[in-house]
Amino acid sequence: MLRRFAAPRVAATAAAMRTAVTSFEGTRNDFVFETKEGSVIVDFYTDWCGPCKQFAPTFLKMSEENPNVKFLKVNVEDNEEVGAAFNVRSIPTIVALKDGEIVKTVEGPIVAKINEALAKIQ
Repeated sequence: MLRRFAAPRVAATAAAMRTAVTSFEGTRNDFVFETKEGSVIVDFYTDWCGPCKQFAPTFLKMSEENPNVKFLKVNVEDNEEVGAAFNVRSIPTIVALKDGEIVKTVEGPIVAKINEALAKIQ
């Protein structure tokens, strides 16, 4: 199941809807299907993680600034299979994928490294 989150806007546009962050819930196979094409940035997080909560607005802003990239959030407690498949050992962990292949993994909300990852997949 996918849930979309978008920043509040005075005038919603088609571009704003494209840049929403999507919350992923499903199996590893569902995740593979969702990420098999194009550029994707995934934020592996948990609800109780302080740094994850602090990073959420930055992640949303990144999605707005990169309309050609799909942004997904994966709660590793609700999606253990997906987190395990990506060897998530600390949270937040950010993974950049291009056509289903991992390009870069960043442990922690290190914006400079995440921006490097974004540049590699665009």
